Amino acid sequence: MNKIETMDTPSTREEFEYRFHVLNEQIRRDKYHNPFSAGLDEVRLLPNGRIDILSINEHARLQANTMSQFNSKRMQVTWFNRFDYPS
Repeated sequence: MNKIETMDTPSTREEFEYRFHVLNEQIRRDKYHNPFSAGLDEVRLLPNGRIDILSINEHARLQANTMSQFNSKRMQVTWFNRFDYPS
């Protein structure tokens, strides 16, 4: 039986903001399409260029964390190791 792994969550504000910048870059390059991205439209930037944490809803946070999870090395190793190819 496959073991369900927990999602990696950010431990600092810097890591949290980085995940949103990565997600924004994926959207800008047309590598991420989600018709349910309503929460991402509402994320605001502060005058100093940082993300306004209060403007982030649960849906936007989940999308950023999911994108980070899928791009992580651990996820890639897990994904490719699940297939047992015969020699």
